[in-house]
Amino acid sequence: PLAAAMQKFAHHKFVTGAVKGGAASGARGGGFPLNGKVMSGEEAKSQVQRWADYGCIEADAADAVKQSIDSLSQIDFSRHCFVLLGATSELGPLKTLMRLGATAICVSRSSATRWRSVLGIAREGCGQIIFPMSKEVQDEEQKSEAAGCDLLAQ
Repeated sequence: PLAAAMQKFAHHKFVTGAVKGGAASGARGGGFPLNGKVMSGEEAKSQVQRWADYGCIEADAADAVKQSIDSLSQIDFSRHCFVLLGATSELGPLKTLMRLGATAICVSRSSATRWRSVLGIAREGCGQIIFPMSKEVQDEEQKSEAAGCDLLAQ
């Protein structure tokens, strides 16, 4: 069955697209977006504690988040690569990874609108994305139109 499927879809060829961000080098430390800004460090830990005090999250969850905020400051994300399946998802980690300067290999179905957003996030950050394209293009708008693949059908 696998050999037959590989033969059936052997005509699909992809090229590699890439976009590197233009922002200054990555932020260090954990944090999260809230009300239009990124909270990090002591400000983020204080907010997490307020949520725990109010009862929005359990105390042990708050402790774990505060610990991760501290431990993430020790990581140089520019030396790490992450694979994001479903990379165009709004709830995914792409924005955070680009803010931290990581490399993300992004896979998601073709949708020029969604890929335009993903490419914009990459350009605004300080990381880079690598992604499949159906054909070789150089123009940024054409990249969003050529980006993506369907893992189940291609």
